[in-house]
Amino acid sequence: METQPLIQPIKSYVRGFALWYIGLSIIGAIISSFVDLGSAACLLIAFAAASLVTGRYLKREGRAPTDQERNTLTNGSMIVWFVFNIVIGAIFMVFTDVLDEYPETTGLLVFIVVLFLMIFAGLTYLMMHLAYGWVARKQAAKLVAKR
Repeated sequence: METQPLIQPIKSYVRGFALWYIGLSIIGAIISSFVDLGSAACLLIAFAAASLVTGRYLKREGRAPTDQERNTLTNGSMIVWFVFNIVIGAIFMVFTDVLDEYPETTGLLVFIVVLFLMIFAGLTYLMMHLAYGWVARKQAAKLVAKR
């Protein structure tokens, strides 16, 4: 099966994910200062950003991503997710004096943060893989049905 060439390079869609993810994270942070959203909001923000990028992909390309494109989108989005969360985590740990307050538990605290980051990374990868795969195919089928 021959695939059609992309109208936009995959990098532009990963860049779009980064912008949507950062924007939605800022909105989520503002909302969470008034209402407790819980940690599941992190997963939903990544899924929403990936779904928005999927919609943009479908409008521009007119089809769902192939398996190779889906893997590239998912991996690129995960790199953005990791970098963003590591930077935010480092800023939090440096500027909130958490490490200075309880120096004897610094190793345990870092271990717990890394453990939760790995758990959320697996769940986030699954959610983005679904957004770029299953959700994209469903939306593409609806798009074809409208035509």
